[in-house]
Amino acid sequence: MNNQQSRNFVGKKIDDYILVDVLGTGAFGQVFSAQNIITKESVAIKSVSKAKLKEHNGLVGQLLKTEVQVLAQCSNINVVKMNKYLESENNCYLVMEYCNQGDLEQLWKKKNRIIPEVEAIQYIKQILNGMRGLHEMNVIHRDLKLPNILISNNVLKIGDLGFAKRMESLDGVVKEALGTLGTMAPEIIEFKPYGILADMFSIGAIYYQMLFGVLPFSIKSYNDFLRDVKSNQPNFARNNIKISKESQELLIRMLNPEPKLRLQWNQLYESPLFSNQVINPALCQLTVEQVVAKQVDLKMNKQVYQQNQQKFDNINNQDMIKKLQSDVPKLEHKQVQDNSNDEKLLQEALKQKQMQQQKTNDLNNVFEKYLNERNTLVFLGTVLHEIHQRKHTQNTNVFLPAFIISKKLIIEMNRFLEVLKTQRNIYNCAYFFELYTFPQFNAFIKLCEEDYQIQMAHYNVIQQQLQIILQQMQNQANEKYISELQPAPSGQFEENYRDILINYYMQLQDEKGINDDQDNAINNLSIYVLDTILFDKDVKRQLLNQKVEDYLDKFNFLTCKEKDEMIAQKFQQIYSF
Repeated sequence: MNNQQSRNFVGKKIDDYILVDVLGTGAFGQVFSAQNIITKESVAIKSVSKAKLKEHNGLVGQLLKTEVQVLAQCSNINVVKMNKYLESENNCYLVMEYCNQGDLEQLWKKKNRIIPEVEAIQYIKQILNGMRGLHEMNVIHRDLKLPNILISNNVLKIGDLGFAKRMESLDGVVKEALGTLGTMAPEIIEFKPYGILADMFSIGAIYYQMLFGVLPFSIKSYNDFLRDVKSNQPNFARNNIKISKESQELLIRMLNPEPKLRLQWNQLYESPLFSNQVINPALCQLTVEQVVAKQVDLKMNKQVYQQNQQKFDNINNQDMIKKLQSDVPKLEHKQVQDNSNDEKLLQEALKQKQMQQQKTNDLNNVFEKYLNERNTLVFLGTVLHEIHQRKHTQNTNVFLPAFIISKKLIIEMNRFLEVLKTQRNIYNCAYFFELYTFPQFNAFIKLCEEDYQIQMAHYNVIQQQLQIILQQMQNQANEKYISELQPAPSGQFEENYRDILINYYMQLQDEKGINDDQDNAINNLSIYVLDTILFDKDVKRQLLNQKVEDYLDKFNFLTCKEKDEMIAQKFQQIYSF
């Protein structure tokens, strides 16, 4: 069916659904965005003509049957869900969840075809979780590629199982040559029997493509691809991109042309790159992708990858149409009519779709704002870390500045948690309370609570050490700071905060004179300390629009004279408020 024929389907009513737009067309069918005219829910509907089912000796029907079976029985968060299976006289319809943020290829292109390693790892982690769900059903995908990884509410979902194959066991092999050049394993191109490690090659190709902007091997022709993959290891020098040694080693093994030498699935799941490490032991920058991937636990059930003796019924291609419904008894399905177009329903659905998309965009934007708000606090944590890392002279009092910044961090984190827990709509979002129904937003709140507990433990250690020091050094200068040892901020907190950090800045200047590198490092830390004083007045606002590391890195490119001028400007700011 060509694009114009697909367009003719728009406005058609299928059961309780109105077809709204064409999402994609292929050799065997089309995918439409649609809306339930009763519940107003947005869905995607895949339409396949029954005339196509017997083509290629029944292979099209076989593939559709597998897709329906798998989607009906798989309940993995990272695999697209099917709600209904419908049939009319001429067509089969798969009613699936609508993924409102496009696919991974579109996201990759928006990012100029280069995705940072830290971010790409979070995506691969979600894909692996989806693959685990398929493997639990003895299913291989056979067409994993960026456009077949869909995105809904920031969650990646493996889609388009049109080439999927269900085997008797995960040790089984198949022979059909299906897939896409570039991500398709070499054994498939060579018409050799293959199994689940073909998907391993595909995920390796996807990971490489996200990192370097191109597929790992030549796609000029099948022969060029085979020659390249068998003669060369992946090129890790492309586009001046640098990735970790761990990722390089993983990719070499994932993209091995020989299946027997390729990385095993259990080895991939157990890789430190995808383990559930604590994201923020030192209060690191947090992204939406990390929040979503944090919910994925890749601790695998090893029994899934052992010999599975369960047998599945053979397929009779001649009875394909009759068997499609009987093979999915748990799924809602029924016979429907191919109705004529309904212009009124279509216009209502288009309006509803536009409103739903606006709502989704608003909620995602608000989520990003809360994430950015939390990430501004990373600056305070970073300065605190820099103070601890520096080897100070004996005359420099480190405990007071470390303590007061730690207390400031605790105060700010507590305020932010209160905003989250009391559900204060600080950004005036019309759909604000629906944000709390998103699993990833609740996971974000949980991570913020973990942040607070980690920093509170650190604060308590410094507080106890400082209490001992202040008791031993009883003098008038230190007595006014004793009130700050209490958890709540004192009435003079802001004044004490400023005075302690300015005094620390002065002590840093006394440490200069050893060598130029040392002086340069002290100048950087001096700027950080002054910015800590200015955090509420100006720095926080700047950090809402950029990463903390980018904000700090810019100081490394300044000359000594420029840094001196900047320090003078910051002092002027401090005393102008």
